[in-house]
Amino acid sequence: MSNRVSQILEITEPWQWKHVRTNENPADIASRGVKPAKLLRNTFWWNGPEWLTQDAEQWSISALPDEEETLPEIKPVQLALISIDSSKNLLQYYSSWKKLVRAIALLNRFVEFRRTKGNGTNVTKYLVLSELRSAEKILIKRAQAGEFSLELLAMRKQRETPKCNKLKGLCPSLRTDGLIVVGGRLEKADLGEKQIHPIVLPAKHKIIRLIFEDYHQTLLHCGPQMLLAEVRRCYWPLRGRIMARSTVTRCINCVRARPRFENPLMDPLPKQRVQMSRPFTVTGVDFAGPLQIQSGIRRVTTKKAWIAVFVCFSTRAIHLEPVVGLTSEAFLAALRSYVGLW
Repeated sequence: MSNRVSQILEITEPWQWKHVRTNENPADIASRGVKPAKLLRNTFWWNGPEWLTQDAEQWSISALPDEEETLPEIKPVQLALISIDSSKNLLQYYSSWKKLVRAIALLNRFVEFRRTKGNGTNVTKYLVLSELRSAEKILIKRAQAGEFSLELLAMRKQRETPKCNKLKGLCPSLRTDGLIVVGGRLEKADLGEKQIHPIVLPAKHKIIRLIFEDYHQTLLHCGPQMLLAEVRRCYWPLRGRIMARSTVTRCINCVRARPRFENPLMDPLPKQRVQMSRPFTVTGVDFAGPLQIQSGIRRVTTKKAWIAVFVCFSTRAIHLEPVVGLTSEAFLAALRSYVGLW
C-alpha cells in the first residue's frame, strides 16, 4: 500500500487527495479479520464513522503528507544489477562456424571503435584475417572458461591440476593468450606451433560441433577418420571420435548421397569344386612375392624370388614351391618339382 501511495504522489499533488485515518476506516475491519457474530453487532461496519453524517466542512479528514519521512511504511527501493553473458545467447542464433566468427569479429570491432571513440582506427569495409583469428580465440576462450574453470584457476596459480580431471592425461599448459593447449614431447619436431600444441576443445560445447561441421563441409563431406585427423592439426577435441562420427551421420547431404550396395548374384561353383576327387587332381596355381633372398656370408647380393602356390580344388590344400623368376623356364622347373612329388 505504501508503495502505491508513493507512486501516486510522484504523478499528482498531495493537496488533490484526502486521507482517512486507519482507526476511522471501516474497510480495515474486514481486512484484519472478524467473526460474523461480532460483525452483526458492529455499528461502525454498517454505518461508518460518525463524522460522515455531518457536513463536509466538519469531516475529520486531512491531506496526504508531502514528505516521505512522514510515511513510515514506505520501503526503500533497492536496485540490483544483473550481468548477462550475451555470447551464450548469441550461439543459439548461428548454425555455421564462419558466420558466428564473423559476427563476433564485427561486435569486437564495434566495441573497439566505441572504446577508442574512432581515434586512430583505420576501419575497412571488410574483416581482415587478424580480426577473424581474434574472434576465434574469444569464442574458444569462453568455451574453455565455461568447461575448465577449475583447471584454469589451477594453471593461473601454477598449481597441479586435480587427479580426477579430464585434462590430466594431456599434460595441459596455459598459453600467453589464455588458451589451454596440449603439452607433449614434440617441441623439436619440424611441425607448426598448432600441431605441436593443439588447442583443447571441450566435449559438450556447441562450438565443437560447429567446428567439426565446418571442416566436414570444407573437406567435401569426408569420412570420420579424415575429419578427425584434419581437426587435430589445429585442435584437440575431447571425445573427438564420437563427435566425428556424429557429424558424418547427421549430415543430410551425406545421408542422401550414401550409395546402397547390392550383393550380386554369383554363378554356381564349377563341378571340380563340389565333386569328390583325389587331392591335387584339379589344381590351380598362383604366385606370391617377390621376396629378397641371399646365399653366402660375405659380399653376397640379394636376389628376387617368388613362391608358386599350388591349390587343390577339392580339398583346398596348398603346396608351395620356390621360383627364381617369372620366366617360363622357371615356372616349368617349379612344376616339374611339384609333379615329381606325386
